[in-house]
Amino acid sequence: MGAASLPRARLAGGRVSERLAPLGKTDMRLNTRAFATASAAVSSAVVFAVTVLFLVGPGDPARLAPLSGLLFGYAPTLAGAFVGALWAWVYGFLVGGALAFLYNLVLVPPPPLVDE
Repeated sequence: MGAASLPRARLAGGRVSERLAPLGKTDMRLNTRAFATASAAVSSAVVFAVTVLFLVGPGDPARLAPLSGLLFGYAPTLAGAFVGALWAWVYGFLVGGALAFLYNLVLVPPPPLVDE
């Protein structure tokens, strides 16, 4: 059953908006460990892919040399791509974890206190 066959009243409001109303009251906390791991994976993949693409493509690998100041042991070589990916994983995990922690701390209100 596609969207074209649904009654127009359901799409314009009514029941759909009533079902979505409770979503505004959910706790939107980030899972710090999951966000950190995802950030680490993305940053590691980007450093590795950019290094390899510069090595096999027409780009000048020497343009990546400034990364060696941030990533200890990094060089614009295939071995350096693995070293850079390792360090990017570490930095991505730390930065992603810190961002998720700060998001949860600052932007998400604490749950209400319940007196018993």
